[in-house]
Amino acid sequence: MLENISKWLEDFAVSGSLPNMFISTAILILVTIILRWLFSRYIRRSVSSTELWRRWLVQSRNGLLLLLLLGLLFIWGEELRTLALSIVAIVVAFVVATKELILCVTGSIFKAGAGSFNIGDRIQIKDFRGDVIDQKPACHNDPGGRTSGYHPGSGRR
Repeated sequence: MLENISKWLEDFAVSGSLPNMFISTAILILVTIILRWLFSRYIRRSVSSTELWRRWLVQSRNGLLLLLLLGLLFIWGEELRTLALSIVAIVVAFVVATKELILCVTGSIFKAGAGSFNIGDRIQIKDFRGDVIDQKPACHNDPGGRTSGYHPGSGRR
């Protein structure tokens, strides 16, 4: 039975550094708790003023918390860097995949906000002319100024 467990543990793919990181984290937390207890005990015995006693307790607690956070950042820095890189890659892939939709939405927001033209106006952009028949997001006209296919409400094909 012991052989089966050891075989299962060998098959279980865990990075060699990951258990070390968890052990280092547990040791860091334990040392921080012990130091806080020692500082608290020393401050309570040596300081007579209540106000000074409280201030030193708060400052020692904040200092130890800062050391704990810096230690955790030092221990887990590489993993956090890898996680951040993965998140950036996912965001970039999402933006690339939805680029056309983003451009259509921002263009329609710009058109609506600028109020340059309304439905029924005749417009010309360089060599292209036509009537404005719709201002919905993602409504496209072909280069000849004609709408692609039948456009409801325009009377044109």
